[in-house]
Amino acid sequence: MWEMEVPVGATALGYRRLVELFNVKTIPHFRWSFASPKWEKREFHFNDQNLTIHLYPSSYRLSDDIFEHLEFALKHEGLNLYILKKVLMEISPVEISKYISSKPTGKYARMLWYLYEKFNEKQLPLPDLKQGVYVSLLDPDHYYCGNPNHSKRHRVSDNLIGTLEFAPMMRRTTLLKDYENKQLGQVALDMAKQYEPSVLARAMRYLYTKETMSSWEIEREKPDNAKLAKFVGLLHQADSIGNLSEQTFVDLQKNVVDPRFALNSYRDFQNYVES
Repeated sequence: MWEMEVPVGATALGYRRLVELFNVKTIPHFRWSFASPKWEKREFHFNDQNLTIHLYPSSYRLSDDIFEHLEFALKHEGLNLYILKKVLMEISPVEISKYISSKPTGKYARMLWYLYEKFNEKQLPLPDLKQGVYVSLLDPDHYYCGNPNHSKRHRVSDNLIGTLEFAPMMRRTTLLKDYENKQLGQVALDMAKQYEPSVLARAMRYLYTKETMSSWEIEREKPDNAKLAKFVGLLHQADSIGNLSEQTFVDLQKNVVDPRFALNSYRDFQNYVES
C-alpha cells in the first residue's frame, strides 16, 4: 500500500482501520481517514498519487468496534467492495444479525446486511423488511451507476455497474465532470455532420483494418483476408454485443482464433506473448 505521513498519534478510521484489523492485502482505497489530536476544529485533507488523506478532529476517534468503522466507511468513504467482502466474510452470522437487529431500518445496516448475504451466499435468520425507503449502494452524486435492482428483503437498490462478482467503480471525479461538461459526444456528432457519409465510412473501414492488423501483430501473426474480414466484422458489431458474459467472450474468441486454440470457457492456465 502507498504510505503517507500522518501526524503522530493519529488513529485510523473506516476502511484504513478495517484493513489493519483484518490484515487485508489490497491496493489503497482512494481515501484513507484518520482522527488526529492536532486537528481539533476542522477537517483537513491532502492528495498524493490520487490518494486522499482526510484528517478529522479527535472527536471522531472510534473504538475498534468493527461496525463503527464499517458505518464510517460507507458514510464518508464510498464503496470498496473488495475490502467489504474480506471483512464481511470474517464476521459470524450471530454477530452481524445482532448488529442488524439493533438498527433494522438503518441505512448502513441494510447495506451491510445485503452485502453480507450476497458475499456469503447465505440468508441470515432475520425477517424481510416490510416497509422503508430504498437505499442505493452507490451514491449517484459521487459514482456513475447502473440500472438499479431492488432487493425487497433489505430495501436496498443495487445500482452497481455490473454485478458483485465484477463491478467497475467509476467515481464522478472533478476531471470526469469537466469532460462531461465539454459534451464531447455532441462535438463529435457536429464534426461528423460536416462530412459526407461515404467519406466517414471509408475512414471507419481504414481505422477498423488498422486496429485489426495491430491486434494480430501482438501475436506476431499476419492474418489472411478471411481472418481480417471476420475481425473487422466483429468491430462493426461492437455496439450491439449486449451484456458481456463468459459465453459472449467465448463466442467472440471462436470467431477470431484458430479453431485449434479455441476454448469453451475461460482459460485456467498461463498464456504468454513473446516479446
